[in-house]
Amino acid sequence: MKNKGIWNTWLAVPLCGCAALAVCMQFAAPVSLTGSGRAALTLANLAESLAGRMLPLLLCFGACYALCRHVRRKGTTLGVLFHIFCAVVAGIWLLAQGFQIDNTLDSLTAVPGQMTKSLLYLVGSFAVLELAGAGLIDFLDSGVDLRERGGLARLYREHCFAAYFVTLLICCLPTWIICYPGYLVPDSYCQLAYYFGIYAFYGQFPPIHTLLISLPVKLGTLLGSANLGLFLVVCVQMLCFAAVFAYLMDTLYQLGAPHWLRLFSFLLIVTGPYFIVQAAYVSKDTPYSYGALLYILETVWLFRLGDAFWKNRRHRLLLILGIILTMLMRTNRKYLIYVCTLVYGLVLLLRGRRHPDRKRFATAALCLLCPVLLSLAAEKAVVAHYDIIPGSRREALSLPFQQTARYLFEYGEDAAPEELDAINAVISAEDIPEFYYPMDSSPVKQFFNDEADGAQLIAYFRVWLRQGLRHPLSYIKATMNQNYPLFCPWTTNALQHGETESSRHVHISEPIGLYDVHLSDGLEDSMRALDRLLARLPFPGLLINASGCTLLLLVLCCVALHRRRWAYLLYALPGLLTMGTIFLAPTVDPRFALPIIYSMPLLLCLFLRPGGIDPAF
Repeated sequence: MKNKGIWNTWLAVPLCGCAALAVCMQFAAPVSLTGSGRAALTLANLAESLAGRMLPLLLCFGACYALCRHVRRKGTTLGVLFHIFCAVVAGIWLLAQGFQIDNTLDSLTAVPGQMTKSLLYLVGSFAVLELAGAGLIDFLDSGVDLRERGGLARLYREHCFAAYFVTLLICCLPTWIICYPGYLVPDSYCQLAYYFGIYAFYGQFPPIHTLLISLPVKLGTLLGSANLGLFLVVCVQMLCFAAVFAYLMDTLYQLGAPHWLRLFSFLLIVTGPYFIVQAAYVSKDTPYSYGALLYILETVWLFRLGDAFWKNRRHRLLLILGIILTMLMRTNRKYLIYVCTLVYGLVLLLRGRRHPDRKRFATAALCLLCPVLLSLAAEKAVVAHYDIIPGSRREALSLPFQQTARYLFEYGEDAAPEELDAINAVISAEDIPEFYYPMDSSPVKQFFNDEADGAQLIAYFRVWLRQGLRHPLSYIKATMNQNYPLFCPWTTNALQHGETESSRHVHISEPIGLYDVHLSDGLEDSMRALDRLLARLPFPGLLINASGCTLLLLVLCCVALHRRRWAYLLYALPGLLTMGTIFLAPTVDPRFALPIIYSMPLLLCLFLRPGGIDPAF
């Protein structure tokens, strides 16, 4: 089918020009401009924003036009939903430009020159997304592959899992040695403080994970070295890393992924800092992300194999393990399992109506529901045994609190006394405007009143809705100022090699006996510099970037909907739900998106090899 869209019209050249401008121009308004009229000032603003960037502008225009001709020649149609997606993301990118300058949108419309640049940027960003999306789908549809040659390729074919497992462990060795005893994040120090009685034991963090990292450290103290116990945790994580990603590579091979995808996936795993380096971090996100990836892998096999899945003991056990890890390692990710279990259960039920099999449905129910109930029971038992103080409800209210803080920061004088009273019953209306930080709601949510009852929460949400209707732009700015890094590839923080950080938590590390070990400062600095470099390169940078993977996932889902590949949405459901939880989280942190990043090779493979749900269902 010939493409009848914008790239086959006279608009193609100006759109390519706008795309080049969006990529190359400096968006902030120049400090001083000279001109005698509005048009002259506008032109001067644009010229100053492109000063010294004419060569990149011309190269970018040439690349965009070449890609435009390729898209026009291929004639690929991606559907109306994809165009809407590009328009929405282009709008988010425009908002992000304003937020990056001064956390407002004032710089977008301050003077006519800025308004002109805003329009050019919006159109250009739309064109960039359209071209990049169309070019990507054309490549995926082309069926290009690389040849596998030699005995090494035969080894990986015949002993796929074992070969990848050993290779990944070997690739872990430099980080394994340098990280000794392990990289600890502040949350993990807090968890250790809970277990060792330095802090009161709150349910802020997953209690099972607190035990999993604290018991080995306690064992290490009994043996004379807390560091040894911490290193034991890292060793287990490294083994789990190698096993889970070897299983991912084995799955790609069994699903018929092209050689280029398997090659690039393997290079991504061994070079991307979010993979091997994350395995060295003692954090709840590490085992959670492994469990989520295992769960996603098994749900793919569940729908691909049909009845054979329930007859395979290994698949059943791995599915149960994936559910348990996902449930227990991050408290706010239980809802992912709840929703997926409901959706997958309904799909299995509807598919099995024609050929009912009580034994199969009983097995499915046991494998899907029992791990959920077992996880809840285990967590409840640990909470009761250690007399853990329940965690605060504020974690689930991060976004509304951030919106209220922004409203009071901008329009506090408009709030009626009764509205302030309703807000104060739940969160301090006097404090949150002062502590409002646009990128993170953590400073605001600390003022939540844990004793607020249901009636007070209902009254607060009535005020919240009323104020949102009164000044909706304030809520939009609060939401997008916090969440735009989820959609902007140039803003995501890069993970890199860290340290034990015991010197920053002396009141916790000294009583426990943890201390930093620096084997080679020069080597550590070099590895951190390499991590930063890899994060900036197109590969693996875009695929170890939370926003890059988010955009790629949404593009694949839009095209799958256009092509009526409904099964693909089932495979992508955990990733989409993860994206939703990040959007509602206190801040956009790349580690929250690890399940999306880790499952991206699998989702690309499923797009390339669109096998549907087994007809046995």
